[in-house]
Amino acid sequence: MSVCVIIPCYNSEKYIKETLISIQEQSYTDLHIICINDGSKDSTLEILKKIKFKDDRIQIIDKQNGGIESSLKEAVKYIKSDYTFLIGHDDKLSKNAIENAVDKFNGRNEIDAVRMKLVLVNDKDEIISEINDQRDLSGLEALDNTIMEWKTHNFCLWKSKIFIKIKDITTNHTMNFDELATRYLYTYCNKVTYCTGEYYYFQNSNSVTHVIHPRLLDTFVIDVFIKKLLIDIDKYTKYNKEFEIYMFRRFKEAISLYLELKENNHSELNKHHLNKLRLIYKSINYREI
Repeated sequence: MSVCVIIPCYNSEKYIKETLISIQEQSYTDLHIICINDGSKDSTLEILKKIKFKDDRIQIIDKQNGGIESSLKEAVKYIKSDYTFLIGHDDKLSKNAIENAVDKFNGRNEIDAVRMKLVLVNDKDEIISEINDQRDLSGLEALDNTIMEWKTHNFCLWKSKIFIKIKDITTNHTMNFDELATRYLYTYCNKVTYCTGEYYYFQNSNSVTHVIHPRLLDTFVIDVFIKKLLIDIDKYTKYNKEFEIYMFRRFKEAISLYLELKENNHSELNKHHLNKLRLIYKSINYREI
């Protein structure tokens, strides 16, 4: 059974070599490695080409910058493997991670996704915490564990027939498209299980999610799409008032962020970001609060 590994890359020159090494050195070798260069302005593309020269399992997709949503939808066009795994451009896997995940599918046709053990590491490569959720869940139970709080994470090996459904999701290119994608994919899963393979998630203190930046507003906008998803699958009544209160609290946080950016005259702040606040505001049912 072949595995497609997708790596979205944007200005990844500091990390991509080590990330690729952790994939290339996997004990499971039947891999198709798709690297999407999303209009990087540094030497990412040149690094990818040098590594590909020595490993024909690697495919490079070079495209104009469009964000994670456009990158993943482009990569999906090239998936031909039985299973698909998405990894961040600065993350790593334990050497047997993919093999352990693939083994979990053997003899269990009801399994559609396999979670890995999540290990959070900092800039010094020190372990911050570990999340080892050893539960078999239905797809809807897994989804339930992501609403308002990530009790079940999104680092999975998926059956490709499930993963390719992300092409049907639209978020207007929000920064955290993959978070909505995971929830959407869980709705199509029969069973979600776990393995002992380790996913090392690098918490980069210099990333957009750790500094004050207009794109952080996307982390609040995603709530609008989660609510729509729950309504579409007829599961919103389970959360209703609780989720509306959650959205309102998050909306206040988004306003505070916007005002701080405005006070500091952030060069990238514009009407587009104000429209994101309007979108959140209009999506809240205030009668439930």
